[in-house]
This record gives sequence, C-alpha cells and structure tokens, in this order.
Amino acid sequence: MDRYHLHQKGEACWVTFPQLEQYPELSHLFTTRRGGVSKGPRESWNFGKCPEEPAEHILQNYRILADVLETEAENMVRSNQTHTANVLEVDERYLGMGITRERSYEDMDGLVTDRPGITLITTHGDCNPLYFYDPVRRVIGLAHSGWRGTLGEIAGEMIDKMHTRYGCVQSDILAGIGPGLCQDCFEVDEDVAQMFFEKHGAWRRFGRTEQRGSLRKYYLDLKAVIRWTLIESGLSEDHIFDMQLCTRCHPQWFFSYRGQRGQNGNMVAAMMLREE
Repeated sequence: MDRYHLHQKGEACWVTFPQLEQYPELSHLFTTRRGGVSKGPRESWNFGKCPEEPAEHILQNYRILADVLETEAENMVRSNQTHTANVLEVDERYLGMGITRERSYEDMDGLVTDRPGITLITTHGDCNPLYFYDPVRRVIGLAHSGWRGTLGEIAGEMIDKMHTRYGCVQSDILAGIGPGLCQDCFEVDEDVAQMFFEKHGAWRRFGRTEQRGSLRKYYLDLKAVIRWTLIESGLSEDHIFDMQLCTRCHPQWFFSYRGQRGQNGNMVAAMMLREE
C-alpha cells in the first residue's frame, strides 16, 4: 500500500494516510504549503501567525481548509502548543477556540475527542503530527510531537487517555506519523542526545553520531522513537503507519523551520469524525 495519497481541490493540496481513508466516518489530512492566500516566504497556505501575516489571511486559510473538510472554521479546535506531553479532552465547549475565538486552555500539544463534527487541529513546521483513531469506540486524537514531546512520550499519553477516559482497547487503535524531519535533517545538540540516551537508552537504538574533524554531530530518528513508544504503549506494529515524508527534504511541498531558517509558514494536521 502507498505510504500517502496526495489530493488537490482548486489550488489547495494536502496528503492523507491510505490506511485511514477506508473509514468513511473519518476525515483527516496534512496540508502542504500550496493553496492559500499568504504572500512572501510563507506563500501560500500558511497557518502560522507572525507580524508580517495579516490575521485575516490566516483566517481565510482556515476557511479554505474548512471547505476542503466540508465543515466550518467555527467547528475547529486548535491546540496551544508549548512542547508538552499534555492532552486535552475536547467537546462542544471548545468549538472555534484558537481559530475564531480565544482559547480557555494552555500548554496542550494533544487533542482527543469522541464527538462527531469537531475538527481537531495541530500546527507544524518540522515537528511530527501524530494521528490516532479507534474505529471500534470511534475516538480520534491528534498530537504535536517535537523532540521534547517525544521525549515526554506524548504518544503514550494519548494512548493512555484514549484507554482510561474513552474505554479504547490498545489493540484497536490505529496511529499515523505524518510529515516531519527525517534523521539526516534532525541534528541535535549533545545535551539533547544525552537526554535520549538516558531515556531507556533510546539514543543507542535511534541516534547516530558522526565525527567531522574536531566536531561531533548528533542525529536523531524521531519517527523511530515515536514508533517504539507506540509499540511500548500496546499498539500493534501493523497498526502504525508512517508517511516517511521529511518537511525539509521536500521544500516544494512543505514549509520547514530548519530549511527556511525560521522564516517559514506552518502546516496543519486535521482530523474529524463526520456527523451521521
């Protein structure tokens, strides 16, 4: 099976997991940089706020996203990302927060719900978007997993939340790893490498060290750490999907914080249970 499918509607382009497309009650996607109204280095489908980006452009980009998903921006809920492993249980009280009205929550890098009609949103520059779906209990989750969130095992926190709060059985849960930095593009400092080494010896399995003259370089396979965390949390290996797309290696499709030296836009991950 293909690792991902590329779609287009008008100018808007996005990718999906083929494995999740088989569930008609589920909508999900990861946006590309193509299809919005933003200008300059953040052209054109940017969801990241910055001084040079008019707020009305960001809202219009969300309206375009809503059209793709066949919903409304007022039905979306956006995370408040601070590189934590915190997961927010979302219901109708949160509709529109982070999109069309102010948020009542802070420090939430993960969102989970069993309510149809609510679109979960996380934003991404290079950090991995994680998608979760239990087709038995019909529970969805989204997480923003950079190195701090991965070290804090936000993937495991999501699985635990789905199990304890929604009654999901781990063997039923599907998980997808969307576009993010590959190992060759994810160089980290020595102190970060050491933290992953101390965390169950993860660096030994998922890190690589290179000596370049007098300098030592450290590279981390963050996607492999996430996969390992999911398996340790009880997921079956064949229930874990990876698009194997690097945001920095594909500048024609994705913004990249590292690739654009911080002058990048942001993409979004989106997930929604359709109302019956």
